[in-house]
Amino acid sequence: MDYLLAYQHLRDTKPRQAIAQIQHVNSGFCNYIDKVKDCYLITSAWECERCFYGRNLHANLDCTDCIDVHESELCYDSVGLKNCYDCNYCLECENCSECEYTAESKSCQNCFLCTNLRHAKYHIFNKPYPKDQYDHLIKDLKEQNLAKPGFLLHQLDKLRLSSPQISTHGHSNEHSTGDHIYNNQNCYNCYETKEGHDLINVNEGFKCEDSVDVHITEFSRFNFDCVSAYKLHNSNFCYNCWESSDLEYCEQCFQCEHCMFCVFLKHKRYHIFNKPYSREEYLQLKSQIIQEMKNQGTYAQEHIPSTYAVEDSVLSDH
Repeated sequence: MDYLLAYQHLRDTKPRQAIAQIQHVNSGFCNYIDKVKDCYLITSAWECERCFYGRNLHANLDCTDCIDVHESELCYDSVGLKNCYDCNYCLECENCSECEYTAESKSCQNCFLCTNLRHAKYHIFNKPYPKDQYDHLIKDLKEQNLAKPGFLLHQLDKLRLSSPQISTHGHSNEHSTGDHIYNNQNCYNCYETKEGHDLINVNEGFKCEDSVDVHITEFSRFNFDCVSAYKLHNSNFCYNCWESSDLEYCEQCFQCEHCMFCVFLKHKRYHIFNKPYSREEYLQLKSQIIQEMKNQGTYAQEHIPSTYAVEDSVLSDH
């Protein structure tokens, strides 16, 4: 039997959760959000207000077209900001205010086309200027390049390429590699991961342990090849399964245990292809299916196509 094909057929014929929202006000077109108000088309965000067109946002106000921005306000078209105010076209900045076209800088104010600065004020191309002259030069630079919207970004790229680059953003890590990693131990090739232990190839993880090839996961452990795993334990090849354990090839299952090839179940145990079994029957049939798939060379080797078309996903953000 082709179990993966049967699983795909089951998945394509069952109703699906359109968007995942916990608490929100006037933010109906946002996905994977909690405590969000007056936002539009943001994904993976919590505690944000009046934010538009963004992803991976936390505790922001009035930010637009931003990715990986946290605890910031009035920022536009920026990536990797933390605790910033009124920053536009900035990259990997922290504790900065009123900066534009600035990268890899910390605790800076009123900087334009700068990179790798610390505690600087009124700088252009990494050179200091008096405040009055700074304001005049900034006005001229913007007026001269109104017809060339990408020119200033190109200048920032040239400046970054001529400056030393930080290999890893993070701190308090032990035997860990990747980028944007904080307070991790024994984590290899991990990104946007905090307080993790013994992880391999994990992206956007928080307080996770002993997992491999997992994307977007919190408070989870002993998982392999999963996406959107919240409080998920000891599970393999699952998508968007929360507060569950001991799942194999499941999608959108919530508060479930010991399920295999199941789609959109809640509070279920010992199910295969959405059908209930006794504990003994389930364990015997599960073992038989896994052995058959291993003999066919499909277990952990082949995957069914994604439910969503590429153009309907956030793949372009990466």
